[in-house]
Amino acid sequence: MVEYFSHTLQEVPVDGVWVHCPVCDERAVTELPLLVCTACDFVAEAPPPPGEFSLERQRWEGHVPAFVAAAHYAAAVRAKCTGCGTWREYIRHYPSPPADHIDLTIDLCPCEALQTITEFRWLGAPSTVATDRTFRLPYWLQMPFAGNTLWAANPEHLAYLQWFVSSPRRPREGLGTTLPHWITSARYHSYVLRGLAALERRAASVQQP
Repeated sequence: MVEYFSHTLQEVPVDGVWVHCPVCDERAVTELPLLVCTACDFVAEAPPPPGEFSLERQRWEGHVPAFVAAAHYAAAVRAKCTGCGTWREYIRHYPSPPADHIDLTIDLCPCEALQTITEFRWLGAPSTVATDRTFRLPYWLQMPFAGNTLWAANPEHLAYLQWFVSSPRRPREGLGTTLPHWITSARYHSYVLRGLAALERRAASVQQP
């Protein structure tokens, strides 16, 4: 349990975030502008912002959009440049479900030649699970909690949540002030701390040498 937190988080972290790898489902880490899996050799570049669809995360940040914009479906793709021959891996987002025919070209390579998709795998439509802001992949540290989802973007975010929930004098600014009521309520205080402790054990299990 963290007894003191040195600074107040203003928003959910976007770099150094732990998510599920879209290829092997093990832990991957955002090293912006890249996503790097710690288990397999998957490395992907960040896609252009396609619009927001993680309502679960946005509730924790204190705002919910009037509509869910743009991409609702994600795919892991591998592409080869038709000019320089460089191979790259991406996570792309689409506004419509999988179809029999897809666009086999992707954004221009830095050499300004077209890149051709050689491998394409749908990752499915997003759900109510919390996903990160950049790659829209499920956070590694999350669990069902009394009809809700308890989650943390990374160990730093988790430590902040533990500190904020257990603090007798909570700050009146920062990310903690926008947390859902069921997290900050005294009624669920002990249960939330138990859930966060479970996430802490999950984080510690992958940090062992």
